[in-house]
Amino acid sequence: MTASTATTPNPTPAAAAQEAGRRETRRYLGLLVTGCVLAVGLGALLLISWIHGEDLFVRVTGVIAASFVGGRMPGILTALELGFDGWTTVFLLILLNTTWLFITIPLITGISRKALRWRAIARFRTSATDRASAQAQTVSSFGSWALPFFIWLPFPLTGAVVGSLIGLVLGIPLRRLMYVVIISMWSGIVMWTFGMEFVFLFAGTTGKIICYAVTAGVLGYSLALRVGRGRP
Repeated sequence: MTASTATTPNPTPAAAAQEAGRRETRRYLGLLVTGCVLAVGLGALLLISWIHGEDLFVRVTGVIAASFVGGRMPGILTALELGFDGWTTVFLLILLNTTWLFITIPLITGISRKALRWRAIARFRTSATDRASAQAQTVSSFGSWALPFFIWLPFPLTGAVVGSLIGLVLGIPLRRLMYVVIISMWSGIVMWTFGMEFVFLFAGTTGKIICYAVTAGVLGYSLALRVGRGRP
């Protein structure tokens, strides 16, 4: 007596595409949930700093504001100038930038159509995707190490969010892309932080003047881009 085996029919291309789309949506939702959890942690950090003392709260919010407006380099230099040591600066910048990345990418890639109805999010999405599309070909022309280097740089028009969008334009799977982005961003924060701390400690007044000039230039350039283009 022979046992009959049931055969599972192969899924149609349309069904396979739908299942792949659902898996991708779940990954984006995972990023968004993780980002929201990190945002709660960031809020708790602000609350603790406020309870600890007004001076610490002002310093932490100053770092957050500088990083949000100008990117990682102004955030790093502001933190060092306000008296934070290297590892505290690294912790603040990693927490802030990872939170921003995990919340921003799902929103501007259209995981929620309701979110895209908000004017600010829609404008930010248009601005970020336009920059990513414009730079994707240039980045890809330099080879496989170009994207990690682009994300590692702490200047305007570079970094994790635009780098992630470039990776998506180039067709890199989301999971592998996030590994590349996180490693490049975190290593960049560590290296640039301790590099700037070295300048602060050993270059004296001249080093600080150079750092101030870099901060002012980066912030001014970032604000000019936002005001000139009318985009966030």
